Amino acid sequence: IIWAPAMVFSNVHDPATFGALAVHEALALALDLPQRQIVIACDCKPVVEEIKMGSKGSYSAIIQEVQVRTRELISCDVIFERRSLNFEAHSLAKVV
Repeated sequence: IIWAPAMVFSNVHDPATFGALAVHEALALALDLPQRQIVIACDCKPVVEEIKMGSKGSYSAIIQEVQVRTRELISCDVIFERRSLNFEAHSLAKVV
């Protein structure tokens, strides 16, 4: 588990856009580290599905950048994890 600094996205109101930005930031952090095999857990199922299959939504540019940047790693899995199981992220989201 890697902790990232808390990010505030003041003009984001759509949960899926927020989820896509969170995955993007997690990937940016991972690319700064020597690890080349990572797993990113996201509690927004549509974002996980669109990363795997492509997106035409309002945040498609973010999804496309995530798809391109994951190729810089040996292995990068973006998985769906229910919010109720992701205690750390949910606690952090409440505080921020």
